[in-house]
Amino acid sequence: MKQLISTAITLITIITYGQKNDKVDLKWKLDENETLIYKIIESKIDTSTTGSKVDDLINVLKNDEVTQVKKTQLLLQEVSDSMQKIIKRTELTHVSPNVIDIVISQKKKTRSISIQENKENVNRQILVRGSVYEDGSIHSFWLDNFLKNKIALFFELPTKSVGVGDTWKIDVNTMNIHRRFKCDSAYKTNKVRLVDLKKTNKDTIAIIKYEIEEYFKGSNTYNSSTKEEKMMKFGYYATAEFSIHNGRWISYNAIMEAEERNRRENMKFVLTYRLIKE
Repeated sequence: MKQLISTAITLITIITYGQKNDKVDLKWKLDENETLIYKIIESKIDTSTTGSKVDDLINVLKNDEVTQVKKTQLLLQEVSDSMQKIIKRTELTHVSPNVIDIVISQKKKTRSISIQENKENVNRQILVRGSVYEDGSIHSFWLDNFLKNKIALFFELPTKSVGVGDTWKIDVNTMNIHRRFKCDSAYKTNKVRLVDLKKTNKDTIAIIKYEIEEYFKGSNTYNSSTKEEKMMKFGYYATAEFSIHNGRWISYNAIMEAEERNRRENMKFVLTYRLIKE
């Protein structure tokens, strides 16, 4: 009996260890000329009424031990459902070998729309036009940082096989400053982690967490006698599910906070993002 129990424990350990050390490839898989459409729902959060809930959501997103995607989704909805939303449309198209074209757009603000004009894409304003390779690396290197960040945060994938616990970086730089600024302290965190692999009958789902932070503090020096203290801080935290078999997002939930302080004003804003397949 003892030997049987020991054998069972050993077998379970081997199976669990093997699952945790599986390597997977996160790659976009679109058929030729296929167009994959997502809605990006962006909500601006009023932190004066939801401050503690925002903190709870960030803690859940940063905690690698919390892999329950539904819990994250419920918290994010609780924070953002009553807030004003901007809905952006994202189209991914396999237009050339190994390249996925990405267009992010939103409806134009118009006072009146005729019946003929009220057709898909006629009254849409393009916000970002970029691209990634099928392996997830950035193809549209020519974009400025502001636009490239949007492509990287939502659509960049690791180019190497990854296992549970592995981390990688994405190509983002969220803050910049002019030449008169003298930096006294700064730090940057750029960590994307595969926290779990969930196997179903036909698929393997990768659970991925994002932790992007940038911070600097210093002073703007206009002349030898005039200095202005300045601090900027940015944080982006997300949990997402990626289908290994189908090569696309199943869910993606994120929160972004940005803060700036100087002599004249203190500013802080928080945005949430949900990526939903149409």
